[in-house]
Amino acid sequence: MKTKTILMGISLALLCSCSDFLDEKAYSFADGNSLFASGDATEMALTGVYDAMNANSIQHQAPHALFSRNLHLLTQLGCDEMIGRTDYIPLADFKPFCNYTYNSESRFLSDAWFALYAGINRANNVIEQAPGVADLKEDRRKEVVLEARFLRGFYYTYLAWLWGGVPTPTSLNDSPQMERSSLKDVYALVISDLKSAYEGLPERNKYEARANKYTAGAMLAKVYLYLAACKENKVGEDLHFPLNSFEWVDAPTLYAEAKAICKDIVEHGGYELQAEYGYNFMADNVPLKKMQVKEALLVATYGKNAPKYYMFTHFTGPVGNVTTNGGGAGWFPAMGELALLYDKADARYKQNIAGTMTNNKQMIEGVEYYVPSGLYQSGSNTYLAKFRQSSPAARTAAGIPASTSTLNFPILRFADVILMYAEATYKTGDEAAARELLRPIRLRAAKNNAATATALANAYRKADFMEELKDERSRELCSEGWRRFDLIRWGKLKSVVEALKTTNDDGLKPNVFFFNMRHAQSVKDNFKSYKIWYPIPKREREVNTHLQQNPDWE
Repeated sequence: MKTKTILMGISLALLCSCSDFLDEKAYSFADGNSLFASGDATEMALTGVYDAMNANSIQHQAPHALFSRNLHLLTQLGCDEMIGRTDYIPLADFKPFCNYTYNSESRFLSDAWFALYAGINRANNVIEQAPGVADLKEDRRKEVVLEARFLRGFYYTYLAWLWGGVPTPTSLNDSPQMERSSLKDVYALVISDLKSAYEGLPERNKYEARANKYTAGAMLAKVYLYLAACKENKVGEDLHFPLNSFEWVDAPTLYAEAKAICKDIVEHGGYELQAEYGYNFMADNVPLKKMQVKEALLVATYGKNAPKYYMFTHFTGPVGNVTTNGGGAGWFPAMGELALLYDKADARYKQNIAGTMTNNKQMIEGVEYYVPSGLYQSGSNTYLAKFRQSSPAARTAAGIPASTSTLNFPILRFADVILMYAEATYKTGDEAAARELLRPIRLRAAKNNAATATALANAYRKADFMEELKDERSRELCSEGWRRFDLIRWGKLKSVVEALKTTNDDGLKPNVFFFNMRHAQSVKDNFKSYKIWYPIPKREREVNTHLQQNPDWE
């Protein structure tokens, strides 16, 4: 785990503006304690905790380990939204995550583990040291500690989602040879951190990209829903692995807690669904970044002054020429199951499912973008086109590498809070109110046309509300990193994988199953139910011999 060595030579970032998203520039320090010699230095140390989320590398290790690229492979592949073209992707490290052939030596797993613990250790440093910084005002000292606790809870949540029980150091003095804590103990720490941040942080942080009360509340509600659903659906019981058991969870109480938090955010948070759905996913320029904050409770920030970049061409967007029209590489196209969830009157369809990037242009908030084509009848250009970047000419002229983007990745959106609110409302016994909560989501999808929204609601309605919600979360949140976790907590990952289509028996045109027909069988063949958990990385088990491996990965 390298609990102590991660801290040495820690790379931190300095805030340049309190009115814009974080625009960070890296600094290096050899002595962690010197980071707390002043209030300004302490603020830099806190920025370093955030930095683990979006860093292009950490201590010259773990390149693009989290939201700039690799984490998306760990959270989004292997289900029913996107698929990896293993015969086309040129980089070997990517391929195992396309079809469940990864193992404990797969590099992206050890990189994610390293990066998440780097964030935790930086947070522990701030939590321990910030209270003693004399030239920070008392209120700000408390906020700094609470922000660090939010981030520690955030990073531990991802570790628990990916691996289950993990070691839980809360001090720089904890042994690097710690055993894995049980899920019960991990989540006790997570809930304590997130709840403290929710109850203690102000409603808005003076830095727009920083956590506030409602950011912490949204993450806490997500944890509560995850735990309650895992308990309700007996997740992992067949593995007989007590460390990762959910038997201790009080599901009814957590559903009620999640509902109360979501209600608070909806009624008092001041967030809104911005009118244009697509603007949430095209925020690689200042005008759209400013609009994105209306809906985004938490984003991973990127910018040329850091420099930190979202690896656009490796992961997302319509296929095209990255240097001329801003297209991506096309490594991870859409699956037919996702494409068929949409009624064609749903504005999200054209944003999320599109073809090859054309040379046609459009202006959005004064910034030039290229426009993707529709789908070929063959379906050979069925891409998950949700995230897009502006015309490359201006970006490359500004010194931004052509294959990258300064797009801010939305981690928590207000739309997700509404969908969580609907789920918690249904689970606490009010189906009618739960269905009503979906109305603003459908209204935006209908371009604010009430008649179209009603038609969409009728087209999407299912007798089982949870089945309808399962589809709606995918329509709204596809490619944002939630599908795999949702399917796991609902106990549906296995059945969804088994049901993946590998043919176009109905002769659909466009053939949205084009890429399914080439790659889905490998996903089905290699999936095993124990793969709801990733294997503990071999590198970490060699460093810490007390780390027990997850079941069936030996």
